[in-house]
Amino acid sequence: MVLAPPAELLRCRPRPLPPAEMRSDADLAAWILDLDEAGEDCRARLGRARAWVEAQRGAAPP
Repeated sequence: MVLAPPAELLRCRPRPLPPAEMRSDADLAAWILDLDEAGEDCRARLGRARAWVEAQRGAAPP
């Protein structure tokens, strides 16, 4: 039997598109923060997926 991690751990938040018009440093900074949040979401999901896989390995008979 093949087990797969929960589907919600396999989808990261999409990478935000840059603003159509970047008029200020504040616009650029806001986009960079959005990029960072999306990356952090993906890293967190990957970490939870990794923990899930490790838990499955630990639960498997030797």
